[in-house]
Amino acid sequence: MSDYTREHGVTFILDNGERKHTYNDFGIYPQEKGLPDPPNVRTESIAVPGMDGTLDVSQALDGLVHYEDREFDQIYLVVGPESKWHHMYSSLVNAIHGRHVRLVFDDDPEWYYDGRMSVGKPEADMAKYIRIPIKGTLKPYKYSNYTSIDGWDWDPLDFESGVARDYKDIEIDGTTTVTVLGSVMPVVPVLTVESVDGDGMTCVYDGVSYHLSDGDNRIPAMSIQAGEIAIVFTGHGTVSIDFREGSL
Repeated sequence: MSDYTREHGVTFILDNGERKHTYNDFGIYPQEKGLPDPPNVRTESIAVPGMDGTLDVSQALDGLVHYEDREFDQIYLVVGPESKWHHMYSSLVNAIHGRHVRLVFDDDPEWYYDGRMSVGKPEADMAKYIRIPIKGTLKPYKYSNYTSIDGWDWDPLDFESGVARDYKDIEIDGTTTVTVLGSVMPVVPVLTVESVDGDGMTCVYDGVSYHLSDGDNRIPAMSIQAGEIAIVFTGHGTVSIDFREGSL
């Protein structure tokens, strides 16, 4: 086997946290390397009387672009006689068929995909390979391995495309403006407050003031999106801003 067979596989993370790699654990490797295709855009148009063409209302509700699920569809190969791969195939099916898993691709290790998998019937070809189709319906976005309050493992971080967000235990002493870098996936963060006097804090987001109690707070109107978002905190203590970055 060449290095290609080992370096372009997928790690399946099961609900119990167990990790299974296509090559290291099952001895299979992709027929063609590649990541899941981008999700299709969810569109909506209306035919308006007296108007040429149609009116695109895809972003009319909230101004955001929305997406369909991703479809993952790859063929994996295993070499050897039938007697050698029956056990492997059963192990693969038992591990992921019909199950909800997270997928981490060797070619994109800073992110994970989330969805439900299915394993198809194996077929032998003239080259003595066994071909096993693996499919999955995945959520539109891929997710960062780290949240904005996790410690970062700097070794695998891609400094050209990766962003190290660290919004844990930010000290607030009076009025402090915190600039949060969002991602393309809109997300409502959890604001965890620990105030000195136990009375919580206030924050101003998009011109609106909110009271934050000690403990976890989630404000539905506070949607962090791509770009820099300014949040003004007033009080004494610490605040953590917890969310997970999503990307297409």
